[in-house]
Amino acid sequence: MTPHSSRHHMMRRARRAFTLLELVIVLGIILLLMGLVLGVGSIVLRQSEDRQIRATMAIVDAALVEFEQQAGREMIFEGIDDEYCGFANCRYVNAYYDIPVEPYGDSRFNGDIQDGAYGWERNNNCNPWNSSSDPRRKRLAAALSVLGQSPACGEIIAKADTSLIHAADCVIGSSQGEPLITTFNMKEFIDPWDREVYIIFPGRRWYDCDDGNFERDTDGTILTQEEIEFGICRNRRPLLVSSGPDGRFGDFVDVDGDNDGIADHQDNVYSYQPEKP
Repeated sequence: MTPHSSRHHMMRRARRAFTLLELVIVLGIILLLMGLVLGVGSIVLRQSEDRQIRATMAIVDAALVEFEQQAGREMIFEGIDDEYCGFANCRYVNAYYDIPVEPYGDSRFNGDIQDGAYGWERNNNCNPWNSSSDPRRKRLAAALSVLGQSPACGEIIAKADTSLIHAADCVIGSSQGEPLITTFNMKEFIDPWDREVYIIFPGRRWYDCDDGNFERDTDGTILTQEEIEFGICRNRRPLLVSSGPDGRFGDFVDVDGDNDGIADHQDNVYSYQPEKP
């Protein structure tokens, strides 16, 4: 073998394969770069979703403000604690409200459109719109219906992201593997993580005769259980709240000492910062 052919043979052997250490190093670099790309992509996506939900909440909040300016009052919720303390001067007597505790039980919502109602179609087999589902979702749909009745408020709501605020629907079955969906004559607000947004209303006005029966908020309303759970409404303004990416609302304050609920609460998104209970 000539010196030239010997050198050529050795060079071919040197180029034949990577050592195990080289392969491990290259693989580690690739994994590190993939992790960085995925991490940055996840952060960018999360920021985009956060801006999307906050912008849509701001639009609904602006429509609520417009409603208050037109009506000369805040949007009134019937309230769960609708019975006053029992004294004659502060007994609950057929007070007017815009949003009932159970909208489907109110003829203004489930009545026919030609009769001036909102024409909500009811399907007891269709969650989340049956009578046993969470009423907070239906109350937000009710608020959107009330806002839509006003041309000015309706124009504001029309600017919202249609992927988040859209006609309410649910799956009622399937056909050839495809879901069968029914659509209702109402709008709903779904967050970017495909979960419902809740609306929390302040409690009714607090009266002197409520002393000893209900706790009073800083805005002159009674403190409700929903405010304890989700945060206290400020200045009698309705509060919108999303459970965030993790899908869990968590606890505003730690009640059992394990802080688990507090951690779940950290990524919640609000239309404004509520007060702590």
